[in-house]
Amino acid sequence: MLDKVKIKEEFKMLKNEIYTKKSFRGSKKRQLITFKYLLPFRMPIKEIENIDFIAEENTFMKFIHREHNIFEKDNIKRERQTYIEITSVINKNQFKRVKSGSTSRESKKTRVLTEVFNNQFNTLNNFIKIISVKYQYHNVFQLSLGDILSIPYYVIYSMEGEIKDMSLFLINKPGKIEEDQYSELKKSELLNIKQNYQIFTNHPSNTYVIAMRKGERAIYKADYNVAIIQIQTALEVFITKFLERYYKLDQQLSDGKISNKLAGGYRNIIKDQLLKIVRKLNFNNSYEIENCINQYIDNYYPMRNKIVHEGLSYSKDEALKFQAIVNDLIRLLVFNMKNAMMSDFSKEFNMYNIHNENINMESIKEKYK
Repeated sequence: MLDKVKIKEEFKMLKNEIYTKKSFRGSKKRQLITFKYLLPFRMPIKEIENIDFIAEENTFMKFIHREHNIFEKDNIKRERQTYIEITSVINKNQFKRVKSGSTSRESKKTRVLTEVFNNQFNTLNNFIKIISVKYQYHNVFQLSLGDILSIPYYVIYSMEGEIKDMSLFLINKPGKIEEDQYSELKKSELLNIKQNYQIFTNHPSNTYVIAMRKGERAIYKADYNVAIIQIQTALEVFITKFLERYYKLDQQLSDGKISNKLAGGYRNIIKDQLLKIVRKLNFNNSYEIENCINQYIDNYYPMRNKIVHEGLSYSKDEALKFQAIVNDLIRLLVFNMKNAMMSDFSKEFNMYNIHNENINMESIKEKYK
C-alpha cells in the first residue's frame, strides 16, 4: 500500500495545489489521475513550468529534476534525470471502473488505466519529439516503455485534492531481462567459456546472433521498431554469409565474383539466388522453405523499409510475428542443412550452426505446407 501522507508530500500536483489552476476549470464532478515515474534523462524544462495540453490532449505535465554525483567529491560528472507527473481528467464512468473494489472489476480497471497511461505516454513522446526536432536537444529521445526507470504509480483525486485511489501501475509482467538479472551461469557453462574463449570470440555466427539478441532485447523493452530492424539485420547477415560461403566453397568463385553476385538488392538476392540454391541443394523441406521465404518477402520484408523510410510504427504483435517468421526460416535452413549432401560448404556450415533438438520442427514445417 502507498502512504497517502508521503504521496501528498511527494506529488507536486497535490502539494502545490496545482489542480486548482484554470487548466482544470469546467471539470467539476470529474476526477484527476496523475501517473509518476522516472525518465532516463533530464527534461529541459524548469520545475516552475506547468506544461498544459488540456485543451488538445487532455494532459498536464509537471517535471521534477534530480541529480547526483557519479563519484564522491566530483562536482562535474553528474547524472541528471527527471521525474514526470503527468495528469489527465477522467470522467465519471472511467472513475467508476478504476475505483478499488471487487476483483471482477480488475480487468476493466486495468483496461481504463492502460488506455489513460498510453494516451499520456503518447503526448509525452510528442512533446519530446518537438523538443528534439525543433530545438535540437540531443539528450532527450522518444521513449519506449522499457526506457522508464521506475515502476509508475498513480493517484486519483478530486478537484478539491481529496485522494480517492492510489496504487502501483505495472506496465508489463517481469520479462526475461529481469529474470536474467537474478540468474547466474552454471559452473559448467563458465568453464566452457574459459576453455573455448578464442573459439567463441571468433565464431562465424556471432554477427547475426548478436543482432538477433539486440532484437530480442528490444522486444522485451517494448521498442518494437528497433526489434524489427535488428532482427531484419540478423536475417540479412545470416543469408549473406550462407550464400557467400556456398559460392566460395562449393562453386569456388573468386572473391570479386562473389561480391558482384551479392551486390544486388537484398530482396533480389533472396528471390533470385537463395531460392535457386535451396532447390539445387535438394532439401527434404524445400517446399516449406520456399513458402516461408515467399511469405516473408510478401508480408514482412517491407516492414523494415516502412520504418526507415516512412516512419511507420509497429505493435508488439507485429514485431513478434516478424520475429517468428525470421526464426522459422533460419531454423528450417539449419535443420535441412544437417541432412544435405556432403560438401565443403555443408561440412563447414554444420560445424558452426548446430540444430537445437528441443525445437519442434514439425510444428514449424506444418505452418508452410
